[in-house]
Amino acid sequence: MTLNDGTVLAGSHTLSGGGDASLWVDMSEALSAQVAGFGFFYKQGSGRLTLEDGSWAWSTYLENGTLEIAAGTQFDTMG
Repeated sequence: MTLNDGTVLAGSHTLSGGGDASLWVDMSEALSAQVAGFGFFYKQGSGRLTLEDGSWAWSTYLENGTLEIAAGTQFDTMG
């Protein structure tokens, strides 16, 4: 799954993926969401991504921007 500038989450703010699925976020805008179950999670772009309570992913890579992580989340880091 890829989120680019202009992405709007209507209704649910939960992004779900399987264990081998990847989530790429490349945005210069701010976004808040719960991220659950991705095997790989990449954050690029200058924007702020707020990960809501209950978020989790395995391999997490922050290349650019800000990753704000709420209490109750679980992430492994790659770099």
